[in-house]
Amino acid sequence: MSATTSEGSSLEIAWRLDAFVESLVGRSPHTRSAYERDVAEFNDQHMQDMLQIRDFLILHYKATERQDSDFWRTVAGMSVPDSLTQKIELFRETGRVFRRNEELFQENSWVQVMMGQRIFPSAYHPIAAKLTHEELSRFLATIRDQIARTVASLPEHHAYVARYCGQGRPAASAA
Repeated sequence: MSATTSEGSSLEIAWRLDAFVESLVGRSPHTRSAYERDVAEFNDQHMQDMLQIRDFLILHYKATERQDSDFWRTVAGMSVPDSLTQKIELFRETGRVFRRNEELFQENSWVQVMMGQRIFPSAYHPIAAKLTHEELSRFLATIRDQIARTVASLPEHHAYVARYCGQGRPAASAA
């Protein structure tokens, strides 16, 4: 589980870029026909990656409730790719997110964005009906404890900014 959506997404993007470079560098075909097939496969795989990234980014804009400018009103009303519509509707209907072909963004990243944009499922996962009240309570308590441990391990905001942006806590004003 990533500590935050943006940090998790950044790590996922870095991982995908590393995989991209590795797959590019690792290709050394011996014949022209093997080269052409290799190039076609490489292009197809990376096109799929780009389309999945496109959908994840569009979700942030399409699902917004902001209406304070023409920009936000326009993106909220834009049409979206069928693949994103399918992902949103599946989540709304079942609470499930499926990843395809080693998709870059993890299920929890999709869920965080959808729920953060107020896209909520109308049903819960069927496994929840199989658990007793006590089992479900223990399961949810485990998740709550994992989140609490993760949050407790995170740096304070000023420390995070200092580490990644080179700035520390602002100096106290002499009043």
